[in-house]
Amino acid sequence: MKALDFALRHPITVMVAMAAIALGSIFAILRMRTDVFPDLNMLVIYVAQAYGGMDSAQMEGLISNYYEYAFLYMNGIDHVETKNIQNLALVKLYFHPGTDMAQADHQVAQQQVNRTQDIIAREVAQAYAQLQSATARIKEAEEGIQAALTSATENYEAVGQTKRVGGNIVVLVIRPQEAVAAVQELTLAYANYYGSVADFNRAEFRLYRALGNPAQALAAESCLSPPLPNN
Repeated sequence: MKALDFALRHPITVMVAMAAIALGSIFAILRMRTDVFPDLNMLVIYVAQAYGGMDSAQMEGLISNYYEYAFLYMNGIDHVETKNIQNLALVKLYFHPGTDMAQADHQVAQQQVNRTQDIIAREVAQAYAQLQSATARIKEAEEGIQAALTSATENYEAVGQTKRVGGNIVVLVIRPQEAVAAVQELTLAYANYYGSVADFNRAEFRLYRALGNPAQALAAESCLSPPLPNN
């Protein structure tokens, strides 16, 4: 009640005090130190790149280093920080004050598109080269099988053949060791052929995936295809 009585007896004093408090508040806000309310317009862009099956060292060597080198040529870049964990690389881009962040964001997206195109082109080229190499190996393996099969057949047919040497001495035309060696060579030729076919299938599937075709679609096509006849 005393405060109310004082305000009623001295209204001008109370109004001047309230005006002084209001002006002081405005002055305090204008003169307030910037570290209390820092500028939240942080010139930072984060880039996260996931890649399954890689540890932190591989992520740093194969992905983060490439990003650091590419992003350093962007307009307004100050410095780049990276953090790598298993299956994930996190790149933090710092820009100078006054940088157009919309343009910077566009450049980051363009860098990622370029990197994706480079990866796809490299994977397609590698898969195609492996496919061509496997095709040549299959042809060589087929020729090796034909030669080994011919040698094994000739040695098998000649195992029972004999000839006379020096009168009544009978010797084998082909020794059993030679026939066994021919069969072993034929086995190795078949193993080489099967390995070449497996490499061909892997290279063909890798090329199929590198061209953007999902593995699930291939599995669905194989499930929908009619069964082969048993002849």
